[in-house]
Amino acid sequence: MTLILYLSYITYRYPLVDTVDGIPVRNLVWDKTRGKHVRRSRARDRGRFIRGPIPLEWLIAVTQLRGKAAVLVALAICYAVGVRGAHRDISVSNELVGIFGLSRYAKRRALEQMATAGLIILKQEGKSAPRVTIVFKRDRLTRRPV
Repeated sequence: MTLILYLSYITYRYPLVDTVDGIPVRNLVWDKTRGKHVRRSRARDRGRFIRGPIPLEWLIAVTQLRGKAAVLVALAICYAVGVRGAHRDISVSNELVGIFGLSRYAKRRALEQMATAGLIILKQEGKSAPRVTIVFKRDRLTRRPV
């Protein structure tokens, strides 16, 4: 019933017009609080998330390291991989690990543990944020950490 009233209102108010103020009629909805038609919201705020796939063997190997900082740094790296879209030369900044509640000192210890275990290749140049490359299981057999 409301749809029929809505369509009749639109055709009465704007006969033979498929746009209202430049907005297509199909993208308009009635806002009760404002008392007028407004643009339909298409985008949703989905928040931040870790994009997959995350190599399970790699993540299990990270959980075997001492402390929880290594796991949180690994999750931060996976988050950065999803944002950047590449597994090489990922910048692990203090701001990035701060999302997970880690200090720069815990980040450094965890990155060194992961590099020693052969899970990542760690590159540190001066005082800039360390850059890492994820080393997957098949690569760990042939590569050694730098």
